Amino acid sequence: MKSDTYVSEADLQEHLELIDKAPSVAVDTEGTLTHPYSQTWGLSLSAFGKAEYYAFNHQIDPHNNLPKEWLGKIKMCLENHPRVVMHHAKHDIKALRNLDIDLYDRSFNCTMMKAHMVDENYASKALDWMSRHFGGEPKRNDEVMDKVKKAFGWGYIPVEIIRPYGANDALITEELDNKLEPKFEVQFPERKAPDLWEHERAFTKFLIDIEDNGILIDQDLAQREYERGTKKMAELRSSLGFNPGSTKDLGRVLIEELGLPVVKRTKTNAPSFDKYAMEEYDRLLSQTNDSRARRILEYRGWQKTTSSNYRPYLELLGPDGRLRPNYKQHGTHTGRLSCELPNLQQIPKQSAKDWNGNLKAAFIVDVGRTAWEFDYSQLEFRLGAAYGRVQQLIDIFADAGRDVFSEIAKTLGMGRQQVKTLVYTIQFGGGANRIHQVFEVSIAEAQKIIKNFYKQYAGLQKIAAMAQAKAWQNGYVTYWTGRRRHFVNLQKEAHKAFNSVIQGGAFEITKRQMVRLREEGLHNDECKIDLQVHDSIRVDVEEGKEHIYIPEIKRVLEDVKKHKDFGVDFRIDIHKWNTDEKYELAA
Repeated sequence: MKSDTYVSEADLQEHLELIDKAPSVAVDTEGTLTHPYSQTWGLSLSAFGKAEYYAFNHQIDPHNNLPKEWLGKIKMCLENHPRVVMHHAKHDIKALRNLDIDLYDRSFNCTMMKAHMVDENYASKALDWMSRHFGGEPKRNDEVMDKVKKAFGWGYIPVEIIRPYGANDALITEELDNKLEPKFEVQFPERKAPDLWEHERAFTKFLIDIEDNGILIDQDLAQREYERGTKKMAELRSSLGFNPGSTKDLGRVLIEELGLPVVKRTKTNAPSFDKYAMEEYDRLLSQTNDSRARRILEYRGWQKTTSSNYRPYLELLGPDGRLRPNYKQHGTHTGRLSCELPNLQQIPKQSAKDWNGNLKAAFIVDVGRTAWEFDYSQLEFRLGAAYGRVQQLIDIFADAGRDVFSEIAKTLGMGRQQVKTLVYTIQFGGGANRIHQVFEVSIAEAQKIIKNFYKQYAGLQKIAAMAQAKAWQNGYVTYWTGRRRHFVNLQKEAHKAFNSVIQGGAFEITKRQMVRLREEGLHNDECKIDLQVHDSIRVDVEEGKEHIYIPEIKRVLEDVKKHKDFGVDFRIDIHKWNTDEKYELAA
C-alpha cells in the first residue's frame, strides 16, 4: 500500500462502511466525454453528507493516483448497493465502465431525469442550477481550475484541485436527491404510475447502447458536399450582391425590396428574424417567382446543411469513423428526445433539394450489412383519433389499403397535400390565424375551413377542448403513462394541451416499444439500432439475416397493446435506408 496517498486505506474503508449503511449513495465521475474512446480519471462518492473524490487515472500527476486494488472495493460497494444516485446517469454509467464498475443493470437513479419528470419547465437541469433551486450549495468554482481547463483542458487539472470540486458534486447530488425524491413520489405514486421510472431507466440503458455503437459516416461524401456547399454559397452571395447570412442585409431585402410582410416583431417593435420568423419567411419565399427569392432559399438551405450537418459530422467523428451524438432525455417539454453533438434528429426523410438531397447517403453501414428505416405511420394522428373516438378515422387506420389523407380530402373537397397540412396544423395547436397564413386565405375563410373539418370529425374538437380544460384546471395534462406536461403560461399555452398529450404520448409509445426490441433480443451484433429520430429508428442488419430480424422488429413495434389498447391499429412502414425500396414481408 502507498503510504503517501492523500486518502488512507483506513479512510476508504470507513467511507465504504458508511455507504453500506446509507439508504443511497451519490456518485459523480470526472473524465473526458464518455464514448468508447474516453477516459475516466476518478469518481466521487457521498453518503450521509460525507463526500470524497478518489483518483485512479490522472496522467498529469500520477503520483496522486490511488492503488488500483482499492478500486475493487469501491466496485463491490457500488455494484451491490440497493440505491445508487447520479445526476446524469447515462453519462456516469458509461464513465464508470472505464473503471470496471458496471451499474448498467443495477437499480440506479438519476436526479436530472427525475427533475425533468417532476417539472420539465425548470430553467435548467444542470446540477449547479438544480442544487441552487432546491436551496442547496452551488458547484464549487476554483479560479485556478478554470484557468488550467481553459488553457490546457480538463486532463491537465491536478488531483489536489479537482478533489474538492468532484467531492462537492457528489455531495450536492445527494442533497438534491433527498429534496427531489419526495416530490417525485407525490407526483407519481405507485398506484398511478408504478413503472414510470423503471421504463425511463430502461430507455436510458437503450440510449447508452445506441450511443456506444455509433453510426458510420461516409467521410468522402460529407467532405465533398461540404466543399460544394461552401462554394455554392460564395457564388450565391456574389450573384445576389449581398450576404444572405447577415440578418441586417437579409431583413432589408425581404421587407424593403421583396415587399414581404413583417411576420413577427421584437419587444422594441422592430421586425424579428428569429428562428420562427425565418421559418415563415422561408415559406413565403418558396411561394414567389422572384429569382432572388429562389437564390436566397438556396443559400439558406446550403448554409443550414453545411453548418448543422456536414461540418459537424466531419468534426465530431470518432477514430472509427462513427458519430456518437448525445441523446438528451431532458431536452424537450413534451418528453421527446433532443440530440446534440451533432443533432441527428434533423435529417430530412426524403428531399429533392440540392442542398440536402445527399444527406441521408452520408449515413452508411459496414460492408456486408444493410440499413433499414422503421417509421410509425401517422402515429400522432392515430393516437389523436383514438382519444377522440373518431370511428371513421379508426376504421381507415385499420385497413392498410386505405389512405387517411386521401379519404379526408374527398370528404372535405380539398387536395390531399392541403389536407395533410391542415391536419398537422390543427394538431399542433394552430388556429384560424395560422390557417390564414399557411393557406393564404382570409381569417373568415380559415375559420370556415376549421369549422368544416371539425364538423366531419367532431371527436377531435371535443377531446382538444377537454385537454385544454384539464390544463386550465390542473396546470398540466397527463399522458397515458402518468407522465405530465406542465404549463407555465396557460394564457399562451393552453391551446397546445391536446398536442402535448398526443405528441408526448406518441413518444411514450415509441420509447416503450424500442425498449422491448432490446428486451426481446432484437438489438445485438447481428442487428443494431443505430439511429433514433422521433417516431422512427434505423437498423443496421447483417446481410442475409434481414428475413429474421425485420419481421420481428415490425411485430414488436406494432404490438402497442402490450402496454395499452388504445382501440386503434398502429402501423410501421419499412424501407431500405435512403431509397424507396420497401421491405416485402413474406405472405
